[in-house]
Amino acid sequence: MGNLFKRYSSVQPYLIILLIFVLSRLFFRYSGVVFFPDIWHMQFVDPICWKRTCCEAFFISIISGFCLFLGVLLKLFSSEYGDACQVVFIVLGIVLAFGIYYIMANVGINIRLAMIITVLYLLSPATILYENLLFYTYPVTVLLVLAAVALVEFYRTKKYRFLFSFFILLSAVVITRSLFHPVWFAVLFVLMLLIDRTEKKYSWQQLFR
Repeated sequence: MGNLFKRYSSVQPYLIILLIFVLSRLFFRYSGVVFFPDIWHMQFVDPICWKRTCCEAFFISIISGFCLFLGVLLKLFSSEYGDACQVVFIVLGIVLAFGIYYIMANVGINIRLAMIITVLYLLSPATILYENLLFYTYPVTVLLVLAAVALVEFYRTKKYRFLFSFFILLSAVVITRSLFHPVWFAVLFVLMLLIDRTEKKYSWQQLFR
């Protein structure tokens, strides 16, 4: 019974956050907020190119990661791509909320305060705007938060699969948003190696342990 209560206590904040997310999105939906699936931004490859071949769009676009994502949705859902994108962005919103709370709860912030900050973020006008705008800002935010989650897990467990996930997620950020330059990624990689080396030396065989 004690283990069951402890398990429920750890899941309860996520259930509350999920409930607030669903209710708030329903409220905004019925208040007139709609998803804007515009794929004619100047930063995007021509939709005709996406429909013809995703690989072509991937290599000629600066934000190739996001263009590949759009190209796959266009090929899979065609005229219904807008609804598919909206579902994806809603799922990203839930993942983002859980990630923000998880990071704060695992770095020593009071659980109640972490929940309040998470809810305030969920209800902020900027969050509502970018969650309903088909642009790479929201996915990049989610990738950065997930990378932070992986980093927290690495320092908590010292398992290298989390560090590997951290750099994979940052690689996805680099190919999605040109603001995050490969030089930034390289410097961060070197810094992580130096920090880890000062704590303890690990063999490369531990990478997937």
